[in-house]
Order: sequence, then structure tokens, then C-alpha cells
Amino acid sequence: MQEEMQQLIELQSLDMEIQTMTTQKAAREQELEVLETEQSRIEGMVEELQTKVGELESECRELELSLTQERDNMVRAEERLPAIKTQKEYVAVLKEIDSAKKFEKEIGEQIEVKQTEMGGYVSDRDEKMAELEELKEKASTRLDEIRAESTDLVKNLEKQQSAREGLFAKLRKPMQRKYQLLSERRNGLAVVQAVQGACQGCNMHLPPQLFNTLLRVDEIQACPHCNRLLYVAEG
Repeated sequence: MQEEMQQLIELQSLDMEIQTMTTQKAAREQELEVLETEQSRIEGMVEELQTKVGELESECRELELSLTQERDNMVRAEERLPAIKTQKEYVAVLKEIDSAKKFEKEIGEQIEVKQTEMGGYVSDRDEKMAELEELKEKASTRLDEIRAESTDLVKNLEKQQSAREGLFAKLRKPMQRKYQLLSERRNGLAVVQAVQGACQGCNMHLPPQLFNTLLRVDEIQACPHCNRLLYVAEG
């Protein structure tokens, strides 16, 4: 019984190590996901801002083209003035020129508004691009660390799981089933130490007779309160 109890203690220790490493591995994976999500979020913002800048640039080009055409029309109209012979035609051309000047002013104001708006988007885009570059730089270093840590964790996990399988196979079939059931029902903690007459799994006091039996290691005992398997540390 003492040999089997020792196997159970070692098995429990391995399971706790495996559980810890599994948790650490999951934490690394989550951190990796957070970094990638944040990077994608900022990249999306940069792309959205760049699209808006592109749209405003296109609108400005169209307005500038209209402005150029309007100025050309105005110049042609002014060039016609010396050749005009009637007062009526002269007044009509002056109105045409005046209308063109007003339209020119309106287009110029629209261009100014668009350029101001575009300047704000460019500033936001550049700010986000700088933020993205900083994040990429930090993430690159951390990603390398995470990958190295994850690789080590996977190797150690495989090693510990292999050792666990070998140790578990040494137990009697009934004990395998009992250990597995307890582990599933007690959050991975099937074997615990009894210290100063109390179970360290549930912190309940054990009957004195049971504690004395544990000291002799005549047979494997379970806590009457939580059913975990008990042992007393040597010495």
C-alpha cells in the first residue's frame, strides 16, 4: 500500500504541474490573441482614415477642376468685352463674369473646407500609424517571447503527460477509476496531505482513529468529508 500511495502522491504532483502548465499555455495564447486583435483594430482604423482621406482628395481634385474651368470661362468672357458693340450684350457678359466670380469664390471655399477636413483625417491617420508601428515593435518582441515560452511549455507538457501515463498505468484498475473520478469531481485534486489531524483538501478535522491509521500506512484512506485520498508526510 505504501508503494501505491507514493505513486498516487507522485501522480497528483504531476497532474498539478500539468494543470499549471496548461493554464500558462492558455494565458500565452490569450495574450497572443489580444495582441493580434489590438493590431487588427488599429490597422482597421488606419485603413478607414486612409479611405476617408482618399475620398476627400478625390473631391478636392474635382472641385479644383471645376475651379479651373470656371476661371477659364471667366477669362474668355473678359476677353470678349472689348469686341462687344451693344449695351445689352455688354451687361449680359458682365453678369456672366460676376456670376463666375461668385461661383469661383464658392468653389474655393468648398476646397478650403475639404482640405481642412482632410488635414484632420491625415493627422488622425498619422497618429494611428505611429501607434500601430509602436505596437508592432512591442508586439514583435513579445510575440517572439510568447512563441519561445509556448514551445518550452508544449515540450514540458508532453514530457509530463508521458510520465503521467506511465505512472497512471502502474495503479490497480479500481484505483485508476477512483483517482480519475475524484480528480474530475474535486477540481483536479484527488490526493491531499493530512496535517495536524485535518484534511488539507477540505480543511475538516479527521477522526483521531483515522489519523492514526494514516500514520501506519496499512491501507489507503479517504477523507470522510470530501472523499479525497489522504496521506501523511514522512517525518
